[in-house]
Amino acid sequence: MRKAAAIIASIGICLVLASCGEEPNTGISAEIEGYKAQIASLEETVIKLKEEIAVKDSLIEELRQDERFVRDQVSRKQETESYYGELEKAISFMSGRQAYTQQGPLNGSYSVDRGLQTLDKIKSALESFSDMTALVKEGGLLTEEELNAIGNTDETIQNVEFHNMIIRIKGQMLEQNYIIKALDLRRALVLYELGRAERKELDARYEAFLNAREQYQKFVNSAFYRDIELYSAPS
Repeated sequence: MRKAAAIIASIGICLVLASCGEEPNTGISAEIEGYKAQIASLEETVIKLKEEIAVKDSLIEELRQDERFVRDQVSRKQETESYYGELEKAISFMSGRQAYTQQGPLNGSYSVDRGLQTLDKIKSALESFSDMTALVKEGGLLTEEELNAIGNTDETIQNVEFHNMIIRIKGQMLEQNYIIKALDLRRALVLYELGRAERKELDARYEAFLNAREQYQKFVNSAFYRDIELYSAPS
Protein backbone atom coordinates (compact mmCIF):
# COMPACT_ATOMS: atom_id res chain seq x y z
CA MET A 1 0.00 0.00 0.00
CA ARG A 2 2.92 2.39 0.75
CA LYS A 3 4.41 1.65 -2.67
CA ALA A 4 1.09 2.40 -4.35
CA ALA A 5 0.85 5.72 -2.47
CA ALA A 6 4.37 6.71 -3.57
CA ILE A 7 3.55 5.91 -7.16
CA ILE A 8 0.36 7.93 -7.02
CA ALA A 9 2.30 10.89 -5.50
CA SER A 10 4.89 10.70 -8.29
CA ILE A 11 2.18 10.76 -10.89
CA GLY A 12 0.64 13.78 -9.20
CA ILE A 13 3.93 15.68 -9.24
CA CYS A 14 4.41 14.92 -12.92
CA LEU A 15 0.93 16.12 -13.75
CA VAL A 16 1.55 19.36 -11.83
CA LEU A 17 4.76 19.97 -13.69
CA ALA A 18 3.03 19.31 -16.99
CA SER A 19 0.25 21.72 -16.14
CA CYS A 20 2.81 24.44 -15.35
CA GLY A 21 4.09 24.53 -18.92
CA GLU A 22 7.03 22.12 -18.66
CA GLU A 23 8.18 20.52 -21.87
CA PRO A 24 6.62 17.14 -22.43
CA ASN A 25 9.06 14.33 -21.81
CA THR A 26 8.49 11.11 -23.64
CA GLY A 27 10.46 9.10 -21.09
CA ILE A 28 8.49 10.49 -18.17
CA SER A 29 5.19 9.83 -19.93
CA ALA A 30 6.15 6.22 -20.54
CA GLU A 31 7.16 5.86 -16.91
CA ILE A 32 3.84 7.34 -15.82
CA GLU A 33 1.96 4.87 -17.99
CA GLY A 34 3.99 2.07 -16.47
CA TYR A 35 3.11 3.31 -13.01
CA LYS A 36 -0.55 3.44 -13.98
CA ALA A 37 -0.40 -0.16 -15.17
CA GLN A 38 1.25 -1.18 -11.91
CA ILE A 39 -1.41 0.64 -9.91
CA ALA A 40 -4.17 -1.11 -11.84
CA SER A 41 -2.48 -4.45 -11.26
CA LEU A 42 -2.09 -3.68 -7.56
CA GLU A 43 -5.74 -2.73 -7.29
CA GLU A 44 -6.74 -6.04 -8.85
CA THR A 45 -4.46 -7.85 -6.42
CA VAL A 46 -5.99 -5.97 -3.49
CA ILE A 47 -9.49 -6.92 -4.64
CA LYS A 48 -8.50 -10.57 -4.91
CA LEU A 49 -6.85 -10.46 -1.50
CA LYS A 50 -10.00 -8.95 0.01
CA GLU A 51 -12.09 -11.73 -1.56
CA GLU A 52 -9.71 -14.38 -0.22
CA ILE A 53 -9.77 -12.76 3.22
CA ALA A 54 -13.60 -12.78 3.16
CA VAL A 55 -13.64 -16.48 2.27
CA LYS A 56 -11.11 -17.29 4.98
CA ASP A 57 -13.07 -15.24 7.51
CA SER A 58 -16.17 -17.22 6.59
CA LEU A 59 -14.30 -20.50 7.02
CA ILE A 60 -12.92 -19.34 10.36
CA GLU A 61 -16.43 -18.48 11.55
CA GLU A 62 -17.68 -21.90 10.47
CA LEU A 63 -14.82 -23.55 12.36
CA ARG A 64 -15.69 -21.50 15.43
CA GLN A 65 -19.30 -22.58 15.17
CA ASP A 66 -18.22 -26.20 14.81
CA GLU A 67 -15.98 -25.81 17.83
CA ARG A 68 -18.85 -24.37 19.86
CA PHE A 69 -21.08 -27.22 18.68
CA VAL A 70 -18.50 -29.83 19.70
CA ARG A 71 -18.03 -28.18 23.10
CA ASP A 72 -21.79 -28.15 23.56
CA GLN A 73 -21.99 -31.84 22.62
CA VAL A 74 -19.24 -32.71 25.09
CA SER A 75 -20.99 -30.72 27.80
CA ARG A 76 -24.34 -32.39 27.10
CA LYS A 77 -22.69 -35.81 27.11
CA GLN A 78 -21.13 -35.11 30.48
CA GLU A 79 -24.50 -33.94 31.83
CA THR A 80 -26.26 -37.13 30.71
CA GLU A 81 -23.61 -39.68 31.73
CA SER A 82 -25.36 -40.36 35.03
CA TYR A 83 -28.65 -40.90 33.18
CA TYR A 84 -27.08 -43.47 30.88
CA GLY A 85 -25.49 -45.10 33.90
CA GLU A 86 -28.90 -45.58 35.51
CA LEU A 87 -30.31 -47.00 32.26
CA GLU A 88 -27.59 -49.64 32.18
CA LYS A 89 -28.28 -50.86 35.71
CA ALA A 90 -30.16 -54.16 35.96
CA ILE A 91 -32.94 -54.99 38.40
CA SER A 92 -31.64 -57.09 41.29
CA PHE A 93 -33.54 -60.36 41.85
CA MET A 94 -32.79 -62.27 45.04
CA SER A 95 -33.15 -65.64 43.29
CA GLY A 96 -30.77 -64.56 40.53
CA ARG A 97 -32.82 -66.38 37.90
CA GLN A 98 -35.02 -63.56 36.62
CA ALA A 99 -32.86 -61.34 34.43
CA TYR A 100 -34.07 -57.96 33.28
CA THR A 101 -31.87 -55.52 31.42
CA GLN A 102 -32.22 -52.64 29.01
CA GLN A 103 -29.79 -54.44 26.69
CA GLY A 104 -32.44 -56.84 25.39
CA PRO A 105 -36.12 -57.78 25.35
CA LEU A 106 -37.91 -58.56 28.58
CA ASN A 107 -37.38 -62.22 29.34
CA GLY A 108 -38.08 -64.94 31.86
CA SER A 109 -41.29 -64.70 33.86
CA TYR A 110 -41.73 -61.07 32.82
CA SER A 111 -41.65 -61.51 29.06
CA VAL A 112 -44.64 -60.38 27.03
CA ASP A 113 -45.19 -63.92 25.71
CA ARG A 114 -45.20 -65.31 29.25
CA GLY A 115 -47.60 -62.56 30.30
CA LEU A 116 -49.97 -63.39 27.45
CA GLN A 117 -49.89 -67.07 28.44
CA THR A 118 -50.79 -66.12 32.00
CA LEU A 119 -53.56 -63.89 30.72
CA ASP A 120 -55.00 -66.85 28.78
CA LYS A 121 -55.04 -68.84 32.04
CA ILE A 122 -56.86 -66.02 33.80
CA LYS A 123 -59.37 -65.91 30.98
CA SER A 124 -59.89 -69.68 31.27
CA ALA A 125 -60.35 -69.39 35.07
CA LEU A 126 -62.95 -66.65 34.64
CA GLU A 127 -64.81 -68.73 32.07
CA SER A 128 -64.77 -71.70 34.46
CA PHE A 129 -66.10 -69.49 37.22
CA SER A 130 -68.89 -68.29 34.94
CA ASP A 131 -69.81 -71.88 34.01
CA MET A 132 -69.78 -72.95 37.65
CA THR A 133 -71.95 -69.97 38.60
CA ALA A 134 -74.46 -70.93 35.92
CA LEU A 135 -74.64 -74.52 37.26
CA VAL A 136 -75.07 -73.29 40.81
CA LYS A 137 -77.92 -71.00 39.77
CA GLU A 138 -79.62 -73.68 37.69
CA GLY A 139 -79.41 -76.22 40.51
CA GLY A 140 -80.46 -73.74 43.17
CA LEU A 141 -77.46 -74.74 45.24
CA LEU A 142 -76.99 -71.25 46.66
CA THR A 143 -79.40 -68.47 47.47
CA GLU A 144 -79.22 -65.07 45.84
CA GLU A 145 -77.86 -63.60 49.05
CA GLU A 146 -75.11 -66.21 49.16
CA LEU A 147 -74.19 -65.58 45.55
CA ASN A 148 -74.06 -61.83 46.18
CA ALA A 149 -71.82 -62.44 49.18
CA ILE A 150 -69.40 -64.41 46.98
CA GLY A 151 -69.37 -61.54 44.48
CA ASN A 152 -68.84 -61.28 40.73
CA THR A 153 -71.67 -63.70 40.06
CA ASP A 154 -73.87 -61.24 38.21
CA GLU A 155 -74.62 -62.31 34.64
CA THR A 156 -73.58 -58.95 33.16
CA ILE A 157 -70.24 -59.00 34.95
CA GLN A 158 -69.47 -62.58 33.95
CA ASN A 159 -70.61 -62.37 30.35
CA VAL A 160 -69.47 -58.84 29.56
CA GLU A 161 -66.90 -57.44 31.96
CA PHE A 162 -64.90 -60.67 32.34
CA HIS A 163 -64.43 -60.59 28.55
CA ASN A 164 -63.73 -56.85 28.35
CA MET A 165 -61.14 -56.68 31.10
CA ILE A 166 -59.07 -59.41 29.44
CA ILE A 167 -59.19 -57.42 26.21
CA ARG A 168 -58.13 -54.26 28.01
CA ILE A 169 -55.17 -55.90 29.75
CA LYS A 170 -54.03 -57.69 26.60
CA GLY A 171 -54.25 -54.48 24.58
CA GLN A 172 -52.26 -52.58 27.19
CA MET A 173 -49.56 -55.25 27.24
CA LEU A 174 -49.22 -55.39 23.47
CA GLU A 175 -49.30 -51.63 23.06
CA GLN A 176 -46.68 -51.05 25.75
CA ASN A 177 -44.51 -53.81 24.29
CA TYR A 178 -44.79 -52.14 20.87
CA ILE A 179 -43.77 -48.75 22.34
CA ILE A 180 -40.87 -50.28 24.27
CA LYS A 181 -39.54 -52.08 21.21
CA ALA A 182 -39.83 -48.92 19.11
CA LEU A 183 -37.86 -46.92 21.69
CA ASP A 184 -35.33 -49.73 21.99
CA LEU A 185 -34.84 -49.71 18.22
CA ARG A 186 -34.39 -45.92 18.16
CA ARG A 187 -31.75 -46.22 20.88
CA ALA A 188 -29.97 -49.01 18.99
CA LEU A 189 -29.96 -46.90 15.82
CA VAL A 190 -28.27 -44.01 17.63
CA LEU A 191 -25.69 -46.31 19.25
CA TYR A 192 -24.94 -47.99 15.91
CA GLU A 193 -24.48 -44.64 14.17
CA LEU A 194 -22.08 -43.57 16.94
CA GLY A 195 -20.13 -46.80 16.54
CA ARG A 196 -21.09 -48.09 19.99
CA ALA A 197 -23.16 -51.08 18.82
CA GLU A 198 -22.67 -53.91 16.32
CA ARG A 199 -24.91 -54.52 13.32
CA LYS A 200 -26.17 -57.82 14.74
CA GLU A 201 -27.39 -55.99 17.85
CA LEU A 202 -29.23 -53.47 15.67
CA ASP A 203 -30.78 -56.23 13.57
CA ALA A 204 -31.97 -58.02 16.72
CA ARG A 205 -33.74 -54.85 17.94
CA TYR A 206 -35.26 -54.40 14.48
CA GLU A 207 -36.67 -57.93 14.37
CA ALA A 208 -38.06 -57.53 17.90
CA PHE A 209 -39.77 -54.30 16.85
CA LEU A 210 -41.32 -55.87 13.75
CA ASN A 211 -42.63 -58.79 15.81
CA ALA A 212 -44.12 -56.46 18.45
CA ARG A 213 -45.83 -54.37 15.79
CA GLU A 214 -47.25 -57.44 14.07
CA GLN A 215 -48.62 -58.78 17.39
CA TYR A 216 -50.25 -55.48 18.24
CA GLN A 217 -51.70 -55.05 14.74
CA LYS A 218 -53.28 -58.52 14.84
CA PHE A 219 -54.86 -57.70 18.19
CA VAL A 220 -56.22 -54.36 16.95
CA ASN A 221 -57.74 -56.04 13.90
CA SER A 222 -59.48 -58.82 15.87
CA ALA A 223 -60.29 -57.46 19.34
CA PHE A 224 -63.80 -56.31 20.26
CA TYR A 225 -65.67 -55.26 23.39
CA ARG A 226 -68.96 -56.74 24.42
CA ASP A 227 -71.79 -54.27 25.04
CA ILE A 228 -69.56 -51.33 24.21
CA GLU A 229 -72.20 -48.76 25.25
CA LEU A 230 -72.39 -50.17 28.77
CA TYR A 231 -68.66 -50.80 29.16
CA SER A 232 -67.02 -48.12 27.09
CA ALA A 233 -63.32 -47.42 27.15
CA PRO A 234 -62.30 -45.10 30.03
CA SER A 235 -62.07 -41.43 29.05
